[in-house]
Amino acid sequence: MIIKPVVIKSHPVEALCPVKTFVEYRRRTSDQDRHAHRPHPKRATHSYTPLIRQVRKGNLALGKERISKYIQEIMSLAPRDEDQPKYKARAIGAALALQGGIPLDDVTTHGNWSSPAIVEEFYRISRSLATNFTTAIFS
Repeated sequence: MIIKPVVIKSHPVEALCPVKTFVEYRRRTSDQDRHAHRPHPKRATHSYTPLIRQVRKGNLALGKERISKYIQEIMSLAPRDEDQPKYKARAIGAALALQGGIPLDDVTTHGNWSSPAIVEEFYRISRSLATNFTTAIFS
């Protein structure tokens, strides 16, 4: 098993702060937590509380297939040429990080990419865009 520690830092703009978002989410779901525990799929002696849950039934986890479908729906809204394939969420994350000045080695490590060359060759999509990528995706 691989354990990857992550440190989440706050953001000065409250609406963009992942720490405040997480704290508020936990506050809203804490009363459902006692019903939401699940056995761990690979470690029978452990249980966990799913972080992402259904809206109408907060004690039920949202499955990876549904999450993937939601992400694909959002990605289909990104403006692109008709002959260009749909963007992948993972590629957008890497492209935005690189565009924001994050070093390639850090993007490779945090994105769990196999090598910097893979990121550069296949996932640095911002080079092919003529418009402001961030504005185009999030407008």
